[in-house]
Amino acid sequence: MLDEIKRPTRDADQSALNITSPRVIVVTPPGPVIVCRVIVTTIGTSGFLTINDAPSLEAANSTNEICHRANLEQGGAPIVLFARCEDGVVVSSVPKGGRVILSYYVERLRPLRYLH
Repeated sequence: MLDEIKRPTRDADQSALNITSPRVIVVTPPGPVIVCRVIVTTIGTSGFLTINDAPSLEAANSTNEICHRANLEQGGAPIVLFARCEDGVVVSSVPKGGRVILSYYVERLRPLRYLH
């Protein structure tokens, strides 16, 4: 389930660098993954940048997209998302010749407190 976060509790502490083709970033996380930003380092000539809340490339589809952009206008400009992913994070398409960086963090599940 995808849920946009209005106020992030913190900033990214992990990154996936030099993404030039479809790939899985995080699979079955121990808690929700918060995708913070995407930074376009090379614009690319044609195609779309698509990021999904999915555990695999095969499971990525239009119903679980968190980002779908065409015509990435300028390199170096961040795309701020702060999108919550429950199933994993997949970059399912990158513009031809394009390159991006994705920053994220995994929310750790809080341990249960027992009353004595």
